[in-house]
Amino acid sequence: MRLLRLPEDLRKELSRPVGILVEGADHQEVAKKVKDLIRGRMSWCVGDVVVRSLIDVGYVPDVAFIDRRTVRESYIDMSYVEEIYRGIGTVHRIYNPPGHLNPEIRDLIYSIYNNRTKTLVIVEGEEDLVSLAIIAYGSLGDAVVYGLPGRGVIIIFIDEDIKKKALEVINLMKPVDL
Repeated sequence: MRLLRLPEDLRKELSRPVGILVEGADHQEVAKKVKDLIRGRMSWCVGDVVVRSLIDVGYVPDVAFIDRRTVRESYIDMSYVEEIYRGIGTVHRIYNPPGHLNPEIRDLIYSIYNNRTKTLVIVEGEEDLVSLAIIAYGSLGDAVVYGLPGRGVIIIFIDEDIKKKALEVINLMKPVDL
C-alpha cells in the first residue's frame, strides 16, 4: 500500500490553528456554537469528541470521521454514533496510520459527494490528517470541523486560498510503501 507521510518540518506548520476557533471547556456549549455557525453548509467533522458533542446537541454532521480515540483516552465507545449513521446513511472503514495520509481518502471523499447521504467513516489508525484531505478535495463553501485539544473546535470554510494551501502541503508529503 502506498501512503503519503507528513515530513517533520511540516508538522509545526500544520499545528497552527487556521479558521475560526470556538473556544471553551464545555463540549456541549462549544457544539451549540459550532452548530449555529455551520448550519446550512455541507459539514465534514473530524474527531470523536467533536462528532459526539454535535450529535449530543441534536446535530448529525453530514460526514464524520472518527478513530475511537482522543488525546485523553485510548478508546471511546462510539457505538451509538455508529447506530445513528447506520440508521440514516452509510458507514465506511478506511486505514490511515498516524502521520500519514492514505490517498484512498480522496476517492472516498469524492464517493461521499456522489452519494449525498450522511456518512460515518471509521478510521483504523489516526484521523488527524483527514481534515487536510477534506480541505484539498472538498467543495468550496463546505465546513470542515475538528477539535483542538484543550482549546475548543476549529471551523474552516473551504475557499480557494485554503484549498490551494492544503493541496500544496499534500504535494510536499513523501510517498512511502507500507
